[in-house]
Amino acid sequence: MYFESKDGKYHTSVNYVKFKDGEEPTEMWFVDAHTEKDYVMDEDFFSDYDDAVSTFENWKSDIMKYNFKLNLICHSILPI
Repeated sequence: MYFESKDGKYHTSVNYVKFKDGEEPTEMWFVDAHTEKDYVMDEDFFSDYDDAVSTFENWKSDIMKYNFKLNLICHSILPI
């Protein structure tokens, strides 16, 4: 899963990793996010996909709020 801001400046994604070191769990999901206020890279690991999606949706919500602000700014600059 991947979502980015309209201007491409911010993003969030759900990614899959399979560990080959013999430790459990061997498969995990992780969520990366770059928003206006946060940058999370390889920090949020989940053994349950639904937990990863829930975290992704939270970051996506932040980016959607940024898109809304960006849209308001763009429309206020353009002549009617």
